[in-house]
Amino acid sequence: MPFTALFTLTRFFRSCDLTAPLTTRCAATLFAVTLCAATHPEVCSATPENSKRLTERSFIFLWPGQSVEDARLDLNSPIVTDRPDFTEASSTVGRDVSQIELGYTYFYNGASSPHESSHVYPEALFRQGLFFDWLEFRVGQTLITNDSLGESATDFGNTYLGVKFGLIPQYGLIPEVSIVPQATVPTGSPGERSEHVLPGVNILFAWSLSEDTYLGGSSQVNRTEDYEAEDDDAGDISTTWAQAAVVGSRISEEVGYYIEWFGLFKDSVAGARDSHFANGGFTYLYSKDIQYDIRFGTRLQDRFGQEIFAGVGVSLRFL
Repeated sequence: MPFTALFTLTRFFRSCDLTAPLTTRCAATLFAVTLCAATHPEVCSATPENSKRLTERSFIFLWPGQSVEDARLDLNSPIVTDRPDFTEASSTVGRDVSQIELGYTYFYNGASSPHESSHVYPEALFRQGLFFDWLEFRVGQTLITNDSLGESATDFGNTYLGVKFGLIPQYGLIPEVSIVPQATVPTGSPGERSEHVLPGVNILFAWSLSEDTYLGGSSQVNRTEDYEAEDDDAGDISTTWAQAAVVGSRISEEVGYYIEWFGLFKDSVAGARDSHFANGGFTYLYSKDIQYDIRFGTRLQDRFGQEIFAGVGVSLRFL
């Protein structure tokens, strides 16, 4: 059902009432699409549960001696999502497959004076397989509500655009690898809009350690507008490097968990500070095409004071 998910998402943003209570907006974001899919699972999947649908080739390259079967993915296997961890999936969704990932995250910064908090939702990421199984188009959009000094303001964030290429499948100790050229474009509200198109690239890699356990990571670099620097360069274009490592496994067929570290390292702006985070959470597989998630995280450096985040989400795949 190509682009059905994107149409649903577009209608949500066009009809979004920023004056409605925050809890109402968050609940509508996370559960409106889910309710339809959960009560009518045939909307998500056109493939019988006991069948096996293989992609033709989900990776561009193979190592010498590697079988083309290693480059095929079973679309009747459980959904593979980019959320809820910082490290995104190293595989594409497959040609003609649509996937929506939605979420809500609460951030609290106890180091600031006065204390600040923010709400980010629906963290919408639309993933669409196009032309080849190894090619995926990506677009993301979200809303941000900032609370400080008893006042609250809600703005649209900048739009995220990306294209994921599946490069090589896992071959022994050599990981599965994909690459995502990406950018944010200045489409946000005045309070969140950047002044420039900010390009970047994300390299994703993962090892399947067993049927239930995986090890993954990402290395990315992005152009950013830095507003945390302590001198007159604040707001100038800078470079942010990001590195992440995650390990995950399953408790049962439905329940999984992960533990993750990720760091952000800023360059080119005097006074900018590096950040390290710990993050963990659980996933619940409602069906092979619907997954719920919950996560918790914190900044690791003591000098920043108490800074935490927590969130929930849902992902849906349309075959």
